[in-house]
Amino acid sequence: PHRIVNVATAYIGIKGSPESNLEEVYDILDRAGTAEEKPDIICFTEGVHCLQAGGKRIFLNDESPEVLKVCEKAKQYGMYVLFTCNEQDKNGMQYNAAFVITPEGKIFDKYRKTHLTLSELKLGLVPGDAIKVFDLPIGKIGILICWDQWFTQASKEIEKQGAEMLFWLTRGYHEERQVTRARDTGMYVITSHPVPGNCRIAHPTTGEF
Repeated sequence: PHRIVNVATAYIGIKGSPESNLEEVYDILDRAGTAEEKPDIICFTEGVHCLQAGGKRIFLNDESPEVLKVCEKAKQYGMYVLFTCNEQDKNGMQYNAAFVITPEGKIFDKYRKTHLTLSELKLGLVPGDAIKVFDLPIGKIGILICWDQWFTQASKEIEKQGAEMLFWLTRGYHEERQVTRARDTGMYVITSHPVPGNCRIAHPTTGEF
């Protein structure tokens, strides 16, 4: 049915440490959650917890204090949050992941990047095994992380599964790809990137921002 969904896309620039990035995430959630037009869902840049100037790598999981605090903020303000990080599961496997956190402060599910770059593979990351669509009360959404968007079939698979919105969480941005994917699939394509001017929502038929 016809409905209005308020969507927010946030950028986090490359800072000196993951800790400073997290403080900015918490601040953005506080500001978004108390805004006059509070978003129903807000997304963050790829690897927002590990965006940094140095080479330090930190991995989180479902029980990490950093993730639990984002869950608390989601519950406090009643918003869906797409939070990205390097994830290490209980078996020691490492992923580039996006957590789907509900307004109740629960981890609904997660998407693990399926198309890894060569540098990620050399670092030991493992690709995810599924292109997913998440059926939420606000609508069906898909998530792609950075390099995923370079492969047409990934977004087409999300369209095939009935998604209405595609969230592209990325550090690498090409405007024409966002526009093309929106027109290809007939979905709104929401991009989050470290540069504020590249955080955009593309219309599904016109491709306009």
